[in-house]
Amino acid sequence: MRQAAHPPATAAQQAALGASAAEPRPRHVLVWYKETAQGRAALQHAQSLAVTAAARLTVLAVVTRERTDIGCASCRQSAAIWNHEMEEIAREALVAAAGALGRAASVAYEIAAGSKADAIATAAARGHADVVVLPWRRPRRLVRVERRVWTSAFASAGCGRS
Repeated sequence: MRQAAHPPATAAQQAALGASAAEPRPRHVLVWYKETAQGRAALQHAQSLAVTAAARLTVLAVVTRERTDIGCASCRQSAAIWNHEMEEIAREALVAAAGALGRAASVAYEIAAGSKADAIATAAARGHADVVVLPWRRPRRLVRVERRVWTSAFASAGCGRS
């Protein structure tokens, strides 16, 4: 696949990214996309980062899956149908993301299954993402606990190791 050529970042763009001459530019930006205003803002921000740094961009949709190996036949069938529907919703979200981004050449779309933290961390580690962009959320009382969950998920997925 041919990648589109991007002009080098201007000093203003580097300053906006918080980049200095000694700081390496990201080579891969991963964004968790949800069909919300915050998700669209995260997508636009990730695209801006990727274009400025001439980096790859991966748009990720996360789905939860129900187990299909336990329960009665009816329960297993319902879980399979649920899983299929969640995949369809994720595909539709990625189609919406593609529409918002236009015809960007270096964009990959991916669906990951599992808990949000684990799925995003695993996708980031697998793709060697330098930057992960998440939709903004209003801070809650359990921020410290949640931060530990995210840190643990990223550490167990191998992120941040050389």
